[in-house]
Amino acid sequence: MAAKSETGPISGEDSLQFTRKIFRQGIDSEEVTHLYNEWSKRYDENLPPEVYGCPYAMQTAMKECFPTNRDAVTVLDVGCGTGLTGQVLREAGFKTVDGLDPARDMLREAEAKGIYRRLMNLYFTGDPTDLPADSYDAIVLVGVMHHGSIRCDAFEEMVRLVKPGGYIVNCVRTSFLQEVPEYREHWEPLVARLEASGKWRVVKRERYPHHYLQHEGECQVFQVL
Repeated sequence: MAAKSETGPISGEDSLQFTRKIFRQGIDSEEVTHLYNEWSKRYDENLPPEVYGCPYAMQTAMKECFPTNRDAVTVLDVGCGTGLTGQVLREAGFKTVDGLDPARDMLREAEAKGIYRRLMNLYFTGDPTDLPADSYDAIVLVGVMHHGSIRCDAFEEMVRLVKPGGYIVNCVRTSFLQEVPEYREHWEPLVARLEASGKWRVVKRERYPHHYLQHEGECQVFQVL
């Protein structure tokens, strides 16, 4: 039986109550945002490292991309949520991190941690943002690709925002690449097109265990050219 806390059940058992609602066919982005707002107060409690290993796969990849001078690296955390990813980046020495998320209540939790330089409450779509080109050394996405979430064409805007030589690190649940129609139909063609057009190169695509509970993940690293 799962351990109890003052706010109720904890860890994987409780997180499943939300992920079963979020990770389903036909859900739209507004409903996803509403559910994440509803989850915001207990999100960190429900997703300790033994339940949610995805941020640490990202951390390993970022340390490989930037072996030195991490305090000078500028990072955009897309879908930053409550700041779990920002915390893991900070632990690895990345001190200049901006966060972006459409769920306002999640951002309030992130702001309280005091680890982000700037927080932006908006959807990251395929449309151009107001951010200048070449704004960041890296963009990270941790568990952001799922039902009702980010579209593939958003990665073209990410390429614009990352400086040449910088990286996009995307950690995704492997099964979603086939289960989610948007990714099944458009992801691999997008990866190939951006590589063929000289906009990025694939550095690695490596599977890892324990993305979320028993589910496998894939850590994808792209270098912007």
